[in-house]
Amino acid sequence: RAANDQAIVYNNRRSEVTYEDRHFKLLPGLAHVSNIPFSKSCPWGYAWRDGREFVGRLKYAVKWKLWKPSNHALFPRCFRRMVNALLQCHKHRGSTLSILPKRVLLYIINFCAYDWAGVPEEVLRVHDLQEQARRKQDEVIRLQREREFRRAQTLKDRGMELVAENKFLQAANECSQALAILQNGAGARRRKVLFVETMSQLSECCLRIGQGLDVSLARILGEMEDAKMRKENELHSHLRFLEQGATYGLIALSKIGTASDSKLATRTHHIVAQSRLHFGRLARQLRRLQLEEREGGGG
Repeated sequence: RAANDQAIVYNNRRSEVTYEDRHFKLLPGLAHVSNIPFSKSCPWGYAWRDGREFVGRLKYAVKWKLWKPSNHALFPRCFRRMVNALLQCHKHRGSTLSILPKRVLLYIINFCAYDWAGVPEEVLRVHDLQEQARRKQDEVIRLQREREFRRAQTLKDRGMELVAENKFLQAANECSQALAILQNGAGARRRKVLFVETMSQLSECCLRIGQGLDVSLARILGEMEDAKMRKENELHSHLRFLEQGATYGLIALSKIGTASDSKLATRTHHIVAQSRLHFGRLARQLRRLQLEEREGGGG
C-alpha cells in the first residue's frame, strides 16, 4: 500500500442498485475499510462494514480484434474475401500492390477494421436484435424507476400525515426510506425536486424530535424511573436529532439552485437556524447537569 493510503472509500448504502446499465449491475455489499489488507480493525472500529456501496465511475469499452493470418477464419466472409483479393493482386507482377513487400501488405491489412469490406449481414441482424433488446431493457428500467419515484412520493406524503399527528420519529423513517429510493430515481429534474423537499422535511422532523415534540419518544423516555438518567438520556437523544436536523437541512440547501425553490430555501434556512439554536441551549443544559452530578458525587 502507498504511504499516504488511509483506506478504500465507500458510500453508505442508499439504494438497492448502485449502478445499472444494459451490461452491468453493481450491487451494495460488504466493504473492507481498513488500509491494511484483510485487517479486522480500522481507526473507526471493525473494518468489515455491511450496507456499503461502490464510489467512483465505471468505464468500459470494446477492444476490437485485429486481423492477422492466424485469426483469418474469425473475420466476416466479406472481409476474408477482401484479404484474399488483395493477396491475389499482390502475386501479379503487373499489379501496383506487387511493389510492396508482402510483410508490408499484411501490416496494412492488420490496421483494417472488421467492417472495412462492408458490414456483414449477420452483424446487422445481431445489431437489430441487440437494439430491440436494448429498447426493451430501457423501457423496463424506465418503468421500474417510475414505480420507485411514485413509491418515494407516497412515502413522503405519508410522512407529512404523520407530522400532522406529531409522530415525527415515524415520519423521519418514512422520509429516510423515500430518500434511499430517490438515490436511484427517475428523471433528474423530478428526482432533484422531490429529493430536496423530502430532505427538508426530514430535517424538520429531526428538529421537532429534538424539541421534544415526538409523542413516541417522549413516552419511551417517560418510562425510565430514574429522573436524572431520564433527563440525561433525553438531552443526549435530542442533541443527536438536532445535529442531524441541521446536517440534513444543509444537504437540502446545497441542492437548491433555482429561484422557484426560494420558499423552500427560506423554510430550510429557518429549520437549520432553529436546530443550531436549540442544540446550543440543550448542550449547555447537559453540561450543567453533568457538572451538578460531578459536584454531588464529590461532596
